[in-house]
Amino acid sequence: RSMEPNVFIDQGVFIAHPDTLTLKEFAFLDKGVTIMAKGVSVGRRVHIAPNVFVSGGGELEIEDYACVATNTSIITSTEILRDGARCSGPMVSADQRNVHRGKVLIKKDAFVGPSVTILPDVTISEGSVVASGVSVSKSTDPWGIYVGAKAALISQRDEVRHPDN
Repeated sequence: RSMEPNVFIDQGVFIAHPDTLTLKEFAFLDKGVTIMAKGVSVGRRVHIAPNVFVSGGGELEIEDYACVATNTSIITSTEILRDGARCSGPMVSADQRNVHRGKVLIKKDAFVGPSVTILPDVTISEGSVVASGVSVSKSTDPWGIYVGAKAALISQRDEVRHPDN
């Protein structure tokens, strides 16, 4: 959609929807960055490091002076597992899926470490630091530092109700 002066786009960058991308002055998309979301805005003096993957068809906004470190995945949509919906991705017909497209917001001066996963509808608040390997499913507090990851069974999903085709 727009690109200000002094933007750096390195080799192997893939942008699925360039007509919905805004890049502010001194934004840097490093080697191998993939952006498949719609409605992406990258602020001033933002670095998106090598091999960052943004998917889902939702929205992403990164405010000024933020950084997203290498091998991070930013997921802007998800399959909602209820009412017997399938969750096999785009190879299943749309009438058998329940997709939620959301927004990820990374606020000013935030730092997202390497190999982080950020899920839809999450805000990384101003000045927050997310350490390496963290999966972020809830918004952070301003200037908070987040480390560690834990998986726990929280529920059972509905059985698939659609016939195979």
